[in-house]
Amino acid sequence: NRILLHLITTGLAKKSFDVYTPHKLPCNDGGIALGQIAIARETIHV
Repeated sequence: NRILLHLITTGLAKKSFDVYTPHKLPCNDGGIALGQIAIARETIHV
């Protein structure tokens, strides 16, 4: 995963893309679930 991340971020940076990666959240199902909660919260205006 680290090698893939490095290759992808390097390639995108060469094309002037800003790349953001998580540092405090896991990049697995836990991070996805947190994102879904954030979207749901905004959707139902809690």
